[in-house]
Amino acid sequence: MLVRLVNLGYVQSSFYWNTMRPIFQREEANFVAHGRPKYYGKRYVNSRGHFYTGLVLEAWGSGIISSHNAAEYMGINNLLHLNAIREEFRV
Repeated sequence: MLVRLVNLGYVQSSFYWNTMRPIFQREEANFVAHGRPKYYGKRYVNSRGHFYTGLVLEAWGSGIISSHNAAEYMGINNLLHLNAIREEFRV
């Protein structure tokens, strides 16, 4: 609402920044990253399908294909993402 009042000219922008800047700085200082979201691996499963993903993960798990091949088949570059897919697929 305060932004709208500044936009309409009822409140000076300096008041907005004097009021909000300390809040922004406090929020930024207290921010904690939580890593990858839980759905990260699931988006690959959803885009490739359960059957295809299952076949790739089964072949990788049984040693038929390497982790590099599995990542290539899934369309990913980072092998850590492949582990995330496997973990999400089991759930």
